[in-house]
Amino acid sequence: MIRRPPRSTLDRSSAASDVYKRQAVDATHVYWASRQAGAIRRVKISGGAVEELASGQSDPMFVALDTAAVYWTDQGAGTAMKVAK
Repeated sequence: MIRRPPRSTLDRSSAASDVYKRQAVDATHVYWASRQAGAIRRVKISGGAVEELASGQSDPMFVALDTAAVYWTDQGAGTAMKVAK
């Protein structure tokens, strides 16, 4: 279950922009960069188990998709990364 923090605790300018930089959606999955885990993950839109597509990232961000792959930047390492869907 996804829960939203109370409005009074949100800094809309930084919290919202950070979230949108770290997620992407296609027809079947939601993909996101977990900064705390240093990982790229996905879950089916219909629900189910979370899959880890990549780990060992120092600061994953800016997730993007095409038909075959997931792309992101690792801000900590200064690299652009890619993994097959």
